[in-house]
Amino acid sequence: MTEQNNISDADNEILTPEEKEIIKEYRKAKGLNDSQTPDAFYITSAKKWKEEEQTLTVEENLPEADQSQDWKDEVRKAVKDANQQLSHNFTEYQNQDHPDHLFFKDGNNEIAFANKQQAYAGGDQKAFDELCVAAVKLGKNTINFGKFEKHPEYKAMLYLACLKYGLNMSGNIPNEEELKNSPQYAEIQQLQISQKKKELQQKLKDTKKQYQDCLRIANDDPDYCTALAALEAAKDAYKTDNNKIALDTAQKNLEATEAYKNLQQPKNAYQDTLKEAADFYVQFGSGNQADKSTPEERQQKLDEHLKNYAPKEFFTKDTTNGPNETEKKQINKYSVVYQALQSRGNGK
Repeated sequence: MTEQNNISDADNEILTPEEKEIIKEYRKAKGLNDSQTPDAFYITSAKKWKEEEQTLTVEENLPEADQSQDWKDEVRKAVKDANQQLSHNFTEYQNQDHPDHLFFKDGNNEIAFANKQQAYAGGDQKAFDELCVAAVKLGKNTINFGKFEKHPEYKAMLYLACLKYGLNMSGNIPNEEELKNSPQYAEIQQLQISQKKKELQQKLKDTKKQYQDCLRIANDDPDYCTALAALEAAKDAYKTDNNKIALDTAQKNLEATEAYKNLQQPKNAYQDTLKEAADFYVQFGSGNQADKSTPEERQQKLDEHLKNYAPKEFFTKDTTNGPNETEKKQINKYSVVYQALQSRGNGK
């Protein structure tokens, strides 16, 4: 029995809309008009094809040019659009040694294509910016680093351009030591910090929402609410009777509820992200150019802030004998924040 015979129409039903679209593009590109073959039969090949289509390999030595002329107009348009976006003037010219390739030049900067998947750039940062923007115009999302033996300095330029224009990187990517020794390192660092900050902001937003959604569900669960109330009562009683057994029993009863169990993963994810964000702040600062503080000063600032707030008073400072009900709600809302930041770097 062939692999195709093992695939039924039921397999087609589990394909996502995105997968179906990829298969549709793949069939069209490969001229596969056989309606009898289920789409699911092509999913592995189609995904691999899509990945290759979205990747541009950049290296010093270009392979033989694709003899088809179909790709050249697409590349010409992409370079034209990149010129417009960057205010560059890369102009096509005929390279006598490689007449079938597409070459473009702007002063001492040069880019070249063997096809839509393989390219070259040389010169200064301008060439790599042009190439990466053209890659985006061609529908690429990844730059694959090939060999740069004659000009290893090009790797840092390409790396910087990928960061500037939002391209993923694969292949022979320069390591941290190579980047540190490059003139582009300071700009690379700033872009990495900015990118990481945006990622952390989104991650904080997502994990906080997931945690709060689960907390709302838990607070609507009678078993969870009853067990939580019993635990709070046991904590209050413990202050006078020191009944540790009753306190431990109440804690176990709470932990046994389904709502409590369902709350732990999103809570831990949110706390871990808070720790990561705090460490990022200490290491790199707020990103505000006016902030000239050192990592040591930022660490001290965070430590002092945490000292001034009790575990349930992270954002609401209690200046009275006790918080009112509104303050209690605000305090409890942020207790998870305080606990997360207190346990930074302690493996807790």
